[in-house]
Amino acid sequence: MSAPKIGYFCINLASRPDRREVLEEQAAKIGIDIVFIEAVLGKELDLEKVEQYDRATRLRRYHGDLSHGQVGCALSHQKGIQAIADSDFDFGVLLEDDSILYDGFVEFLNAAVVESTGWDAIQLHNHFEIDGPHRFPDEYHRKLVKKLVETGGRRIIFPTQLSMNANSILYTREAAEKFARWFDRFDRAADYHIRECHMAGLVLAEIQPGLTWQSDAESDNLFLAEHEKPRNMVSYVVRRLHIRVRRFLLFLRSPSIIRSQ
Repeated sequence: MSAPKIGYFCINLASRPDRREVLEEQAAKIGIDIVFIEAVLGKELDLEKVEQYDRATRLRRYHGDLSHGQVGCALSHQKGIQAIADSDFDFGVLLEDDSILYDGFVEFLNAAVVESTGWDAIQLHNHFEIDGPHRFPDEYHRKLVKKLVETGGRRIIFPTQLSMNANSILYTREAAEKFARWFDRFDRAADYHIRECHMAGLVLAEIQPGLTWQSDAESDNLFLAEHEKPRNMVSYVVRRLHIRVRRFLLFLRSPSIIRSQ
């Protein structure tokens, strides 16, 4: 039986060849080929004409639009997810072009995809690092997790809450097809929307410690207009509770729940 095939994709703005060059250098060092997908530059968009952006829902639920940069970022992720869905690979990694790949990146993924039961996609970068360049105190660590895979000093977990990031994600091709349908309309930033994919019954896990980090290079798709201040606190609280309950019910499907130290 042949080993699963992993494709590597990166969303990159045409205006940022510097970011592409850095990622190409990293890819060359670890022996992978990256398919670059031209990202959408948000500042050139007319938000009222972006069909995928559910602006009416956004303005009904929150004070203020998404920024042009946030909409551009979401559209870019849509393109990347669709590229994985349309590919011949069994799995696809979607990177933002400011990703920094840790040592052991390829080796861990090659091992993880063999043990692919239980998840649809995995965040490869998270803000709850327990080693690497950025450290956080113990209270940031997960208290209740389902361990799906443990290999190479890292584990894939399904936590009740997820890090706010879409910097690097591994998808199964079948999950990418589902994600593409789930992500065909959005009213929140890409990381919020992807994180809430459990509303469609999709299991988004994460790696601990992370396999990537995010560089400090400023993006051309700036998130300057982000305001998650709700218009109606009652409906907001009800919606958030619904989201949390759905995620926790999905979490409880596993017979193997462990408490992290």
